[in-house]
Amino acid sequence: MTSIIRMPKLSNTMTEGVIANWLKKEGDAINIGDAIAEINTDKISMELKSKSNGILLYIKIKEKIPVKINGIIAIIKNERITKSKNLLNIERENKNNNVKLKKKKNLFRKIKMLKKNTINNKISNIKKKIINKVLKSKLTIPHFYLNININMNKLIKIKNNINKKISFNDIIIKATSMAIRNNIKMNTMYIKGKIKYNKNINIGTVIASKNGPIIPIIKFADKKSILNISKEMKKLILKIKIKKLTIKDCSEGTFTISNLGMVNINKFSAIINPPESCILGIGKIEEIPIIKNKKIESGYLMKVNLSCDHRIIDGTTGSEFLKNLKEILENPIKMIFS
Repeated sequence: MTSIIRMPKLSNTMTEGVIANWLKKEGDAINIGDAIAEINTDKISMELKSKSNGILLYIKIKEKIPVKINGIIAIIKNERITKSKNLLNIERENKNNNVKLKKKKNLFRKIKMLKKNTINNKISNIKKKIINKVLKSKLTIPHFYLNININMNKLIKIKNNINKKISFNDIIIKATSMAIRNNIKMNTMYIKGKIKYNKNINIGTVIASKNGPIIPIIKFADKKSILNISKEMKKLILKIKIKKLTIKDCSEGTFTISNLGMVNINKFSAIINPPESCILGIGKIEEIPIIKNKKIESGYLMKVNLSCDHRIIDGTTGSEFLKNLKEILENPIKMIFS
């Protein structure tokens, strides 16, 4: 008996996937639950696990080649069963293909040497999808931008006296969720010409990865403490590093934060993550001179930029949200202990 391995559907938007890396080779013993390959989708990279025991008899699809959903990518043979004629033919064909591949490698060796010192501009499948999504957002959504400066003096003093493992990004997630709760129109989406109000406040944070930006979600962020948000974010970031992030971890977001302040960017305008109505761009916290009581003192300022979908959010709504966010971050006592 044989088991056919097909390209799984890992998200509602997925139409094809790419084998980023085969973790097993032909002839390897396979047990149920073994990771046999890493698959890249339009959203994440995750491991494909075997649903049967046996021998990895045949790898049909090589690495870096896009495959449609349900397309055959490999065959597993039950090691107790004798090989059928068809399977033997597959093996022979595979061996012949390997010989042909070796010949092709020799033919293209001079070409590879010529390209050795040139820039490699082939774009991966997952990056193509990210490019298309960003381009579509920018071309179809009428963006407008609102900026505000936030005094971080009090927050820095409080942070120094609480759990050092909590990051400013964790605090910003909490503050943003509270400001959204007070300005519920910010928690909306534009879907097929209609405005959808989301019941839950689920905050996504843009995280850089080898395959491009990934947006893991903190669900019910307004109902969680900063400490719980911090613990959850650490788990999500670890999942990204070890390639264990799931579609569920990246689903149901209602509002996105992009914090480039962590990489020393002062100010920027982020592109909206559709179908959400806004994205918040966080700049770095800068130490600046502040005049207080006719004296120059040291202070800390953070620049924040809100990108809005003008089909849903007007200037007044966006401004009220930023004003509320500023009030929360500049007077953080209630937020810290909520």
